[in-house]
Amino acid sequence: MSLPTDDDLALRAQAFDDLGRRHADTRPGVGLRDGLPDLVWRRVPAGTFWMGGDPQALSAWDGRSVTLESDFWIAAYPVTVLQFQAFVDAGGYSTADYWTRIGWDWRSRYAAPWPTPTLDNHPAQVTRYPAYAFARWLEGLRRSGRFALPTEVPDAHVIRLPDEAERERLARYPDGRLFPWGNTYRVGYANIDETAYSDRVGPYYLARIAPVGIYPAGPLAVYDLSGNTSEWCLTTWDAGGYSADNSPDAVGHRVVRGGHYHQGTSFARGASRTWGDPDPDDQYDPSHGFRLAIGPAFKSRVGEAYAAAMRWRAAHTTS
Repeated sequence: MSLPTDDDLALRAQAFDDLGRRHADTRPGVGLRDGLPDLVWRRVPAGTFWMGGDPQALSAWDGRSVTLESDFWIAAYPVTVLQFQAFVDAGGYSTADYWTRIGWDWRSRYAAPWPTPTLDNHPAQVTRYPAYAFARWLEGLRRSGRFALPTEVPDAHVIRLPDEAERERLARYPDGRLFPWGNTYRVGYANIDETAYSDRVGPYYLARIAPVGIYPAGPLAVYDLSGNTSEWCLTTWDAGGYSADNSPDAVGHRVVRGGHYHQGTSFARGASRTWGDPDPDDQYDPSHGFRLAIGPAFKSRVGEAYAAAMRWRAAHTTS
């Protein structure tokens, strides 16, 4: 593949923006089919890999061996604005069954469902609570026979946000690479700020969110694993490394992966990790993109977690 020129990148983004503006982006996995999200799934093999261990990664840690006991599936693209809007239009913000108890409590305090949408094919940016609810909505449709998954998916697997280890396994697949495309940064391969003073690795900086999937694909034909918009994981944040706590009702910050368009190469590394605040009452920007996974279900501790979450929110809410 020849590397794009500065003008090619800008023109490519503008061309796909125009498709999104005209509701004309017909790529599989980006829009809707029969009124529901048309997701393209990629199978990621089970196995053991070394997680972390990249000293140049953001929030670097020594790492450890992690074993994923079963295959999982991941969406080829982040959830788009058009796909998330289908959830909103289907009553997603008025159906408590899709939300965790903590999330529904948050939802009851806000009148607007979500920020003003951008273009159809841009990644949806939301807080963690509605990202989780979106996954529950699709899982409910799947169980009722209205949303089909690949036939090889085990029945016990569920649609959900990805575990942090799954997300890193994919971004560094199959050989522990440092970036989704290899061990060195490639100019023009991610929507990041290549001109950042700390990096200066290339000439490109769109300085905005772009449509999904317009940069080269990463492992297993999965797009946007680095750059454009950072993505929620289900896993709770632990500054010391992978917590493996994926309870939907667990308290505290959640892992965010992938990096944003205005960030540099340190965020784009496959092992880089940071956190997102699930509660928009706090001072930090709570919205990120997200993509869906299909994998084993994780246990929830609703009663215990809800009480702890209320204490946590009270301690972190500014008066």
